Amino acid sequence: MKQFKTITLTLLFLFTASAVSCYAESSELRKLINKVNKCKQENATQKDMASAIELANKVIEKNPKETGAAYYYLGEIYARTNSEKVRDYEKAMDCLQKSLHALGPKNKLRSFAHYNIGLLYYQGKGMEQNYDSAFVHFEKAQELNKSLIAGYAEMIEFGLGTNKDPGYALTCYEEGISAGEDLYGKAYGLRYVIQHMINNDLNEEAYKNYQMYIITCSAKDDDKGSLKYLKASSDAGFVPAMCDYADYLRQGELVEKNLEEAVRLCKVASDAGYLPAMHNYVSTYKLFDNSITLEEEFKLYKKCADLGFPLSQTTVGAYYYNGWGVKANIEEAYKWNFIAAKQGEKQAKINLQNIGVNLSKEQRDALEVEALKLPTSNKESSKLLAELSSIPTFGNDKSNAGAQKSQTSAGGALNASFYQSQYNKYSRKAERELKSPEPRADYLASLQKNMSSLAEQALAKGFTINRNTELEQATIDKK
Repeated sequence: MKQFKTITLTLLFLFTASAVSCYAESSELRKLINKVNKCKQENATQKDMASAIELANKVIEKNPKETGAAYYYLGEIYARTNSEKVRDYEKAMDCLQKSLHALGPKNKLRSFAHYNIGLLYYQGKGMEQNYDSAFVHFEKAQELNKSLIAGYAEMIEFGLGTNKDPGYALTCYEEGISAGEDLYGKAYGLRYVIQHMINNDLNEEAYKNYQMYIITCSAKDDDKGSLKYLKASSDAGFVPAMCDYADYLRQGELVEKNLEEAVRLCKVASDAGYLPAMHNYVSTYKLFDNSITLEEEFKLYKKCADLGFPLSQTTVGAYYYNGWGVKANIEEAYKWNFIAAKQGEKQAKINLQNIGVNLSKEQRDALEVEALKLPTSNKESSKLLAELSSIPTFGNDKSNAGAQKSQTSAGGALNASFYQSQYNKYSRKAERELKSPEPRADYLASLQKNMSSLAEQALAKGFTINRNTELEQATIDKK
């Protein structure tokens, strides 16, 4: 079964099949895409890379309509090759930027180009690290394609290049999950943080070390160096870190393999109610002690599925379908995969198609109605965001420290969260504009008007959002 692990940011590129069908207008570009994929393989030779680079330059020279795509794939070669002689992040950045200038406004490659430019700025590869520039490109990428929201959300969570806003970051991670991305680690880790912020017992030092692990993993080619932060966070009892470190111990990746300690960490995190660890515990324990029965495995996965964890729900569906540790039941298999797919779980979507051919449309419709009664992770997020909106925002803006708590009900608190997130969105844009070489007065005036209007609308509904009064004044001063 699929093992859960927090995903760190990496250079992201299109799948070949979709690239060919969507963007290739010539046989040369099709050949180029195939050559680029070959260059990213471990056994690629210098000859393979030279051939791909030569073909990319040929497409750029002879096919004006495909110049943008060719520059994009040329950027892939320079950024993703395993050859240190060929890898050149400066050239990769140059090619990706040229691709943006050449690609049409509706070309889907634009979102990937923005994402990868943002990531190079984030990592400081090929240029000086620049969080402000990284955030601008990550924001544009997710506006064009929600499956590319991870970088944008991570910077908002950690307050890099923008205001820190955990509530909005969680919403973004879950948008990415709905778009089919594997961001469960990001989302559940942040839920844990938000819950302890609400309880006022968050271990700030442990969380900081966990952040450093995520950031340094994304920004450096030194996973082992980053691991010291993860271990420090795990040793301090930070549950998401314990879950992730257990996975390194389980695989023997970068650390000595230690199944007994991996099981212990998973169990501690699971007992703390951390669903990813509860899910991982089964497969980790099975490696440690293979006497565990299928019936026991099913019960453990079912417990996690009943709490709304999509990966466990997909797994329970597989056990029902195959009759592993439980009587085979195609209807139950369909229901559990349906509710997991509804939350964006990729494998569940595939499973649904395979299971659905064995059921009539009437049967599928009836089962889907039943499946919607099953628990989902979204309900827990809504509850957390409602509670979070009733306390001062956890952010960088110290002028907001005295903001009043909302006096609304749970339903009203959701509205407060909405207004706060929208206000923060405009304030981030204003911050970036003020940092630009030539701030546009008319644009700043529009942003300030929107911020002020949102605050007034919130107040009219009976609650106060946290305002950055210094920033608002700065936008007025630029008029």
